[in-house]
Amino acid sequence: DKIAPGTLSTMIAMAALNRINKKFDAAGAFVDKISSMEFPDKEKTVSYLKGKLAYEKGDFVNAEKLLESSRKEMESRHGSYFLGPSPYEMKDVYFYLAQIAYRNNKPFDAHTLFLTYISKEGHPDFVNFYQKALQETGGEQAILFDEIESGWTRTHQ
Repeated sequence: DKIAPGTLSTMIAMAALNRINKKFDAAGAFVDKISSMEFPDKEKTVSYLKGKLAYEKGDFVNAEKLLESSRKEMESRHGSYFLGPSPYEMKDVYFYLAQIAYRNNKPFDAHTLFLTYISKEGHPDFVNFYQKALQETGGEQAILFDEIESGWTRTHQ
């Protein structure tokens, strides 16, 4: 708690940092702390964070349920990609749902979700990264998705 004060933004950052570093228990502990806080869009935020954690653990069934829940909550309420009142966004929810669809042998669904992700992710560095990855992979879906995941989405929330 000395390193990570109890603000929502810091808790989200610490959950993500621990998840990226595969310290799943520590990441889960921060998500649990976030779950006990009161803030707008809590359900969407917690579902998203738990979904990303499940995805990183390889639990794609639960990841899909949680990420789909957060996506539906975001789309049905007011369209905010922000995780509660924090600077962190969840635009990559479409990407991770695309990865799961691809793993479930649903390439068309994966492609559609991926196109939605591309339309939402407007960061100029991503545009450059995507163009380079597209050229390097020749557009091969599995390779392209893996390149974007390892080189962009895992570390850019």
